[in-house]
Amino acid sequence: MTTLDTPATTAVRGRTARIAGIREAAYRIRRNALNMGEVQGQGYIGQALGVADVLAVAYTDQLRYRADDPTSLSSDDVVAIYRDPAGPVWLGTYGGGLNRLDPATGKTERFTTSNSGLPYNVIVGLLPDDDGKLWMSTNGGGLVQLDPKAHQFLVYDSSDGMQDNEFNQSATMRSKSGELFFGGPAGFNAFFPRDIKRDQYVPPVVVTAFKAFSQLFA
Repeated sequence: MTTLDTPATTAVRGRTARIAGIREAAYRIRRNALNMGEVQGQGYIGQALGVADVLAVAYTDQLRYRADDPTSLSSDDVVAIYRDPAGPVWLGTYGGGLNRLDPATGKTERFTTSNSGLPYNVIVGLLPDDDGKLWMSTNGGGLVQLDPKAHQFLVYDSSDGMQDNEFNQSATMRSKSGELFFGGPAGFNAFFPRDIKRDQYVPPVVVTAFKAFSQLFA
């Protein structure tokens, strides 16, 4: 006996498929949130899971990488999440750089090594400071500070005192006093962001000698 689809049965199947999609998306994002929360503690897990649930329900199919859509996620492998109280949700990915998600539209703005000052596309940790800057640890490009308003990236690597250019996933913490901690294979770095000052002095270039045809001229 052949059963013909009716508008009602088609609608039911559509709802069933959408519910299955929501569950799959929620599971995928919640799994990432739990992985990130292992080091951060219960408070961080709660925040991450809250973000995950909202995103999964609201943007079930949209919150994915699509090669033909530059406003989609740059990668499905999200390993770090920070929700800015001002509105956007920042998503660090494994291989796709940084994403700025607008919760109102579900659209993302991508920051990668090819279109910004980001030194590495594997973001393993995200922490905010008290001045609205975003600090992110990478898997090989050191520690990065982002000024979201100016879209300016500042990079700190092992030559600046970082424990290594590589940091570990989820090895991040912000204390109540605002001190930031980032851990890696060679230890961890702890600092108050306002204490970090860039050296603006540019030393003059002076030629003291040169050599031509093996003859030294001083």
